[in-house]
Amino acid sequence: MKIKLLFIIIVTTIITTSCGTSFGKKKEFGNLEVYYSASVPEIYAKKIGDYFVSNNLVLDKKHSIKLTSSHNSFILKLIIDEKYDNLPKEMESDLKALELDIKNSIFKDLNFSLEVCDVNFYPLNLKN
Repeated sequence: MKIKLLFIIIVTTIITTSCGTSFGKKKEFGNLEVYYSASVPEIYAKKIGDYFVSNNLVLDKKHSIKLTSSHNSFILKLIIDEKYDNLPKEMESDLKALELDIKNSIFKDLNFSLEVCDVNFYPLNLKN
């Protein structure tokens, strides 16, 4: 599956719990850690984890994602492998497809976006 390949490429297998940093509440789905902020209802974190499991997006090694929200939208933060300093075009289109599928499957009429981040969930501005 193309989305699985994308996920394997962009998600680092580094465990993101370094330096005692708290990324919020956590739910585990095998090797997937879904962190979510206090402003996110737990049901959405569960739905994201279930989505990753049912679409074979959980990797063989421990990895993490984070679901956050602002006053008007949800943001799913994905960690990109640190070897990338730019986002390949095919990866960009795969991310858009993944974003649309998650939005349609889970968030329906709510605002939702994916954000590419470093291992501490800080957004990256990658050149295209």
